[in-house]
Amino acid sequence: MRTDLHLHSDRSDGWDHPDALLAELRRRRLSWWSICDHDTVRAYDDLRTVDADLSGLIPGVELSVSYEGQEIHILALGIDVDAPDLRRLLAAQQDVRRRRIVAIIESLKRRCGWELERAQIIPERSDSPSRSHLALALLRAGLVPHMTAAFADLLSADSLIALDLEPFIPVSEALACMRALGAVCLLAHPCTLPTNEAVNRVMDLGLDGLELRC
Repeated sequence: MRTDLHLHSDRSDGWDHPDALLAELRRRRLSWWSICDHDTVRAYDDLRTVDADLSGLIPGVELSVSYEGQEIHILALGIDVDAPDLRRLLAAQQDVRRRRIVAIIESLKRRCGWELERAQIIPERSDSPSRSHLALALLRAGLVPHMTAAFADLLSADSLIALDLEPFIPVSEALACMRALGAVCLLAHPCTLPTNEAVNRVMDLGLDGLELRC
């Protein structure tokens, strides 16, 4: 049985339109799948407009949350993507993302002579501007040798902490909302946390599991 419960579309920082992504997972014969875009479920709206075969779907989203002054990500699976409370939470999250991106772009202008504006960096289809968009733009501008280098320096967690960016929703609030929706909540890419102890502290908040492949 082939499964992928952490797919991204171009509604956040993935490369493919949702229907192209669906076609590819059908080609690979996935039994169970979930598009967990960052702080948006618009991919599911897109798929419904084309009357796609959604067999094997476990609806999900990847939430950016604040925990002990840092950003971590939670996969919420088995959600009702039409739930009003979810839509309100995600709309607020997207507003925070937009303000954070503007602040990061301004810092890049100061640090390395960045000349692009947000509209030139973030694809029009994306609801959730992210560091991945900025890393790609830095690469295309020749300011970093590869995207990994951007995350290691200009877009590193330490660099973002220094900017004192607006925080995402606290993890406790996000988990409470997802529980009310009946979601299964998993810690995404735990390898981004500094120690196993830090991972254990997050798990003790009441998560159901964690992602094994970072």
